[in-house]
Amino acid sequence: MPRLPALAVFFIATGLASFNCDKPAQAADTSTHSNAETKATWKEFSGTWIRYNGNAIIEKIISEGHETHNIHSLYGQLWNTFSNPMVIEQEGKVRYYQKINTETGERFDRYAFKLINGYYFEYNRQATEEWIAANTDSWETDWQFRRASHPVNRLISAARSGDVDSIKELLDSGVDVDSQVQNSYTPLAYAAAAGHVNAVKTLIASGADVNRPGPFLKTPLLIAMGGDNIEVIDVLLAAGADFHWRMGHGGGMLNEAVFWGHPKVVFYCLEKGAKVGSKLYNGSTPLHAAAFQAAQNKEDQKTYLEIIKLLVEHGGDLNAESDDGHSARKFLEDSGEPELIKFIEAESQVTENPQQTR
Repeated sequence: MPRLPALAVFFIATGLASFNCDKPAQAADTSTHSNAETKATWKEFSGTWIRYNGNAIIEKIISEGHETHNIHSLYGQLWNTFSNPMVIEQEGKVRYYQKINTETGERFDRYAFKLINGYYFEYNRQATEEWIAANTDSWETDWQFRRASHPVNRLISAARSGDVDSIKELLDSGVDVDSQVQNSYTPLAYAAAAGHVNAVKTLIASGADVNRPGPFLKTPLLIAMGGDNIEVIDVLLAAGADFHWRMGHGGGMLNEAVFWGHPKVVFYCLEKGAKVGSKLYNGSTPLHAAAFQAAQNKEDQKTYLEIIKLLVEHGGDLNAESDDGHSARKFLEDSGEPELIKFIEAESQVTENPQQTR
């Protein structure tokens, strides 16, 4: 599986980028914040916290004076990890933490935060006391973490690891089979992403909604397209998953299989009747996505070229233009990549001489 399709960079960058505060860091207000209070804050703050961001799962592990940040894809790839020292400061009633560069000792990325009932809210801008009090649950202006030990996080974790016994135990304890938190998918979607057939069957047998959408309007079936497990896809379809579901940008099963770079799933979709010329709302086709990935993602170029050939063999049009006037052919021609140019030249010869086979 490719490390990260080029088109996914936008979603990750917008969801995971660091935000600098509106004004420089100030010294802690020690007149109202004793060492004992700081110790108590660290004790409350420490532990493992989880946040979901669509295709990414963010794990923050905090101990006194230190933070480790792990970012995984919902398919299990480790996309990024970093660790750094950190300090806690307080201004009036607002608490902040700030990261420290281990090489230079400089402080950076200062965040206001608040801990409430097992939640940890992180604010990515300078906060007034009035603002932080009024925006406890605002999804627009903060990151919302829950402890890893929260029952919903435990259910999602069990689904991701295929731990059927834990799934049953948590469902028996009353955890909703379709539990979702801010920007997460359902446990069924995570089990499908990981290719855990028995976990998928267990969740469906327990009443999981096979068409419950999450971020980007992706259903468990669309998530499974990136997991490269045909058996899981078959199980979802047999349980009533909507083959024709379209996500937020207008793409369906075939688009997702192409996007994540899985030739056998692309072939499966085509054989099931997915339309090779289906368009997103911007007029682009699966061939546009495959050509763009092949041109931009050199490490997985052979995989995407294989997908391009599959799509062309099933009637895909290299010359079809999206709303902005781009074609798959143009992506390939402009790439400057020898193998892609060679393919285009061969296709041109076939077009000019129909008797010639590919």
